[in-house]
Amino acid sequence: MSTIHLNNHPSWQFADDMIALCEQLKKYLGVNYFDYGRTYPDGSMLLLYTDREYVNYFLNDPIYTDRPNIILSPGLHLWNSYIDNNFLSIAKNKFNHDHGITLLRKTNLYDEVFNFATSSNNNKILDLYLNKSGLFYRFIDYFLDEAQELIKKSEKNRIKFNQLDKNTLNNDIQDDYKKFINYLNSTKGYCINISNTTVELTHREAQCLTYLIYGQATKVIARNLGISPRTVEVYFDNLKKKTRCKNRLELISQISDKNSVLAWAL
Repeated sequence: MSTIHLNNHPSWQFADDMIALCEQLKKYLGVNYFDYGRTYPDGSMLLLYTDREYVNYFLNDPIYTDRPNIILSPGLHLWNSYIDNNFLSIAKNKFNHDHGITLLRKTNLYDEVFNFATSSNNNKILDLYLNKSGLFYRFIDYFLDEAQELIKKSEKNRIKFNQLDKNTLNNDIQDDYKKFINYLNSTKGYCINISNTTVELTHREAQCLTYLIYGQATKVIARNLGISPRTVEVYFDNLKKKTRCKNRLELISQISDKNSVLAWAL
């Protein structure tokens, strides 16, 4: 693979706009790195980022360029669950980016990737990942709205990679997670407890509810599931009828164990 010179690419100039968009993210959560990418079947990538030197290094490092492609399922992934430890050490010590997470969403046309990282001494971020992950999904919605013009410009200037290797490396850990959650669902099904009453949901209703708890809007949920926004609304109408809740806010507030629901996203 030939060397990528990002300093000659439009995304290099867009980094200042990205830094401005992420100012509050850094101020309140201590996140010192964010990027947004779209990967396409032809191997090209749309990429926007806040740290020029880090991304330029990352895209040209053999750890990235020579590895087999790793298939990640939609959702949240810790960097140290799938990125080489040697590279993570460089990211931490050379660029001060640590405690990284990747949020992945799939569409029919491309995969969307959102990366967040912080300094190594920001241990509070770990608690946010565990208990307030909805904050990051809310930021993503904000970012996609505010960065529309940047994304349009970047769409016209994708970074070119080689065609994706078909000999991909499956994520066995994710397969085990799915098998486990499928086992639990086979014994209990998709059930929630509302006012001491057990309510059984369909698979799609459970998926929509999960994304709702993550703070995602109807259009985003529709994009994640590959269905129309109107269909998502139908599922929410069904949920409200089953739970006897007047609106989505009441629905979320009445669920006694949200962590169990969030596991449905695996």
